[in-house]
Amino acid sequence: ALSGNFHLECKSSSHYFKVEEYKRPTFEILFDNIKETYTYGDTINLHGIVKNYSGSVSRNTTLKYSIKGNQYARYNFKENTLDFKEISTDENGEFNITIHLPKSNDYSQIIVDVMATDNKGESHNETKSFFLNKESLEFAIENEFLNQKESLKDITINVYNHDHVKYEAPVSVTLQKIKDIEKINDKNYKVEKEIWTKTLQPNEVIASSELKSLASGRYRLIFKIKDNKGREIENTKDFLLYSIYDKKVPEKTYDFYVPIVTQCKVGENATILLGSSDKSYVLLQIFANNNIVDTKWINIDNEIKTINIPYLKEYGNNINVTLTFAKESELYTHTANITLKKEPKNKPILGFESFRDLVTPGSKEKWVLKLKAD
Repeated sequence: ALSGNFHLECKSSSHYFKVEEYKRPTFEILFDNIKETYTYGDTINLHGIVKNYSGSVSRNTTLKYSIKGNQYARYNFKENTLDFKEISTDENGEFNITIHLPKSNDYSQIIVDVMATDNKGESHNETKSFFLNKESLEFAIENEFLNQKESLKDITINVYNHDHVKYEAPVSVTLQKIKDIEKINDKNYKVEKEIWTKTLQPNEVIASSELKSLASGRYRLIFKIKDNKGREIENTKDFLLYSIYDKKVPEKTYDFYVPIVTQCKVGENATILLGSSDKSYVLLQIFANNNIVDTKWINIDNEIKTINIPYLKEYGNNINVTLTFAKESELYTHTANITLKKEPKNKPILGFESFRDLVTPGSKEKWVLKLKAD
């Protein structure tokens, strides 16, 4: 293609652009992750380096940077320049940019754009962006929604700053029992008692055995940690603990539904738990190949029932099981997709039937390969 200035025009729109001969870049701009904890009103440091592709550093390189704040809303996008300066790299090719974060939550993202120009006039841009939040740290709690005692795993707690750098410090954890609600579907949860409070060191977990021994019901975990400026961040997780062997629902509700086994072989049972704190008459329907193949009524009276559905050969690859009932003028419905568990196919194995690893130069050797089933 020819180099030079070009102009594209299409009806009411036009655009100018420039085509230049490609020049292989000789250096790059690299940013470190921000290891500090930060939120609105903080001052942080962004460290970087300008490095030549040859391996050496680019000393005394001119840098022009801008700091912009972005705010994303449903129907609105706002961007403002917060700072603009010119600096240089030091003798090690490194640079530091001081960022004064906005004091209000007008912006949810900060973008730092850096243009570096070496002494030969070569220029390159690089951008670093990170998000802001009213809290300086974020909790990442693994296995937090495994409420079934038989499937509980150890709970791992990780904490990150908003540049997704892991922050390691002791975490205070409190376990509380939530008082049984007086009315069905009441969401006004109140604490009944504190069960324990402990401090977890980095990489320490909450053992699943500590939760499995609890009675079924609603509980609350409260996590607290201090950032490197001494500010306390708190995170709360409520969870409903139950066992597949429970005869009563873990808290008052019209609708307790848990699919247990949703993949099975022909002749095996799919299993669903369905419960209520009141009397309910539930319509169960099985759909296979776009047809209703079975219909029955199930009576539930302040209990949990285990519904076992034998998987028949004529069902094919999958069925849908729907459970429908009405309480207090409200319709409740659930659909469980049950799939056929297919037998694993034997993988062929290619092996040597005969093999000699010592042959004389120029001689002929016969190798026999055999295809075997696993």
